[in-house]
Amino acid sequence: MHEQSMKKRLFRFFGAFSLISVVTVAAAACIVSYRHVMEMAVTTSEQIVEKTADEVDNLLEDMISMSRIISRSAGVQSVMRTEYPQYKAQFSDRFELDAYLSELNQYNSSIFAMYFFADNGMAAKSQYYSFINEKAMDNPYCQKALQSEHTIWLPPEQGSQFAVTTGETLLTTVTPVKELGSGEYRGIVVVELEAAKVSSFLNTRVSESGFLYIQDTYGRPIIGPADMTAAQLSERVRQNASYSWKDAIFHDLRIEQPVLQTGWKLVCTVPGRELAQNVLLIIKIVSLVSIGVMGIALLLAYRVAAYIVCPITKLDEKMRLVEQGDLNVHAVPERDDEIGALTNRFNMMLNTIHILMEHEVENQKKLRLTELKALQAQIKPHFLYNTLDSIIWMVRSGDKDGAVRMVMALTQFLKIGLSRGREVITLREELAHAGNYLIIQNIRYKGKFTHEIHLKEEIASCLIPKLVLQPLIENAIYHGMKPKRGSCHLKIWVRPMEKNIVIDVIDNGVGMTEEASAALNNTLRHGSGPRAESYGVVNVNERIRILFGEPYGVTFESRQGEGSCFRITLPMRWEEETE
Repeated sequence: MHEQSMKKRLFRFFGAFSLISVVTVAAAACIVSYRHVMEMAVTTSEQIVEKTADEVDNLLEDMISMSRIISRSAGVQSVMRTEYPQYKAQFSDRFELDAYLSELNQYNSSIFAMYFFADNGMAAKSQYYSFINEKAMDNPYCQKALQSEHTIWLPPEQGSQFAVTTGETLLTTVTPVKELGSGEYRGIVVVELEAAKVSSFLNTRVSESGFLYIQDTYGRPIIGPADMTAAQLSERVRQNASYSWKDAIFHDLRIEQPVLQTGWKLVCTVPGRELAQNVLLIIKIVSLVSIGVMGIALLLAYRVAAYIVCPITKLDEKMRLVEQGDLNVHAVPERDDEIGALTNRFNMMLNTIHILMEHEVENQKKLRLTELKALQAQIKPHFLYNTLDSIIWMVRSGDKDGAVRMVMALTQFLKIGLSRGREVITLREELAHAGNYLIIQNIRYKGKFTHEIHLKEEIASCLIPKLVLQPLIENAIYHGMKPKRGSCHLKIWVRPMEKNIVIDVIDNGVGMTEEASAALNNTLRHGSGPRAESYGVVNVNERIRILFGEPYGVTFESRQGEGSCFRITLPMRWEEETE
């Protein structure tokens, strides 16, 4: 009787406790579920918006890229510098520009059409549509772009602002073109894109009744899904109130993301009633499941708690030892159920950790080599296109001797740069490579600078990583000597110093301020700070440190108005030692 009474009292106690627990857990679960569902809806919608925005941005970025390519092309720059006394004088250049624009249009078939207009009356197009007005520089959009000196975006309109098309709805960019010789904006590049291509990305299904659209800077919808007309889009946007999901449950979910640099926004909207239905359904399910689980837990807890907790406690003790760093722990499984399986997996996990740690050591070695190759791959003679272009102009202008000298220098430059796949070359080869680079640049800049190279013959056969001098010389030319008026001089001084090799690249260019010099040295020492203008120098420094360690690398000194000096410090290694 006493035992039964105790059971009754325990039952009443656990009954009351169970009732309170069920109500509390159910309420908490409903609140958590509500927030989770809403957050999941927001997260899913944000992912859709982000993906769609990337696709739209890529499409619009193609328009910007085409504008930049056209603006910087030699043909466009040449046309803007040319004065045409008569309209007929434009025919040859106009034909070449039409062919050039047409070739670009075929390369990027997503673009509808491209046009170029200049203040000297030149007008070119990529398609065979007739111009509305060849003097499009007077167009108000063109005037606005020239005044702002930035690309402007025109919202979709039926038909083109610049040519007689077949009625397509077109999205347009108007970009001013600077004539690089005078620095004046003397032309306009127009790129048109069918709005339907953007609409195709907006067809992504957000929910049963949610949709995506793009609005302009005034909040007006301008592009919607392909299966929705402009009138239907405006009506749907008008019907949906713009509230955040954190407000009342029947308010709409609205997510916005800027579209490139257009000032427009990609908007995702989901009706609040649809969200509310999902939330209420999940709340009902969570409530029922919580009641069932709590009832079962109360029924089984008294009998199985000790049976379950005891082996878990032992396993927890083992885990604590592992947490303290003892990986030689081994747990003995006492049962053949889930707890026993968990114990076995614990042992397997420790074994796996041992294996992974061994693999990690090996992977770090491989990663070090991979980083070296990746950094070296970034340092390439990217001036090749400019060099070839200079050769073409020298041939056209009749300077065959200069073209031959540049071709021979370029051949030797590339030959040494490839070096039959070797990662290290002799100092003599590296300096020959640098000398050829200086010859090419001196021809390109019409003898703006002179140079000298000093190398002690006793260290000429020392081995160094290839392509460590070119980025430093390039930096000295472009940021030191090129901005300076008058002729300049560059000196490369190679000498032994104890067991090291020291290479100085010295120029008498414009130099740098103390703040800029300190910032560059901080970047070289710690890998932090501005890297844009010193990207090649930083890469050389990182390559040397990966190969030889912290004591070696690149240092920098500069005085404004007097010049700069890059110093490379390398260990002295001989060809005989390497073999």
